Amino acid sequence: MRIPLVLPLVAVMLAVGAGAVAQEPGVTISRGTTVMPNSWTWSIETNQIGGGELWWTGGGELHCCPTDFKPARDQLALAVVRGQMFDNIDLAYLQRVAFTAQKLPRSEISAGTIIALRTGSGHLAKLRVVRFFRAAEVYPEPQFSSKEHRNTWLEEKRGLAAEGGRWENYHVQIEWVLFRPR
Repeated sequence: MRIPLVLPLVAVMLAVGAGAVAQEPGVTISRGTTVMPNSWTWSIETNQIGGGELWWTGGGELHCCPTDFKPARDQLALAVVRGQMFDNIDLAYLQRVAFTAQKLPRSEISAGTIIALRTGSGHLAKLRVVRFFRAAEVYPEPQFSSKEHRNTWLEEKRGLAAEGGRWENYHVQIEWVLFRPR
């Protein structure tokens, strides 16, 4: 029996579109994947390392940094999302989340952990931990907020390599989706 060419094509189109986040009316959706180096901050609003709202600490915790901004961003908060699939979390779901945490301990963060984020400017986002990297392991270079930050990161990276850099779970890679009202 011959299968018409149209059926496999439809199956491919459905599979490709299955992981996409549907565009919601009145909302701009930004998405990406980034690596947060150990002891650096990251801004989801700009997708840049250095001077950001979230801090991946030396102890492997995720902290909010609301007071590092002028004016202070006191809306900044986190929540671990349990029992949901990442692709099924939309803006309506995030609007119902009870954001209570200013930091998440390492014991609550592993590959696959989903985190809801309310940014300092009040935007909502979902994050998923993709994986961790050892200290000196090669990973995709993140975008930096300044040339000075990048140069500092390069120096740190060389130093970790010289030391052997075998610490586990030192850097974290996250997939993220940010919802912004238009």
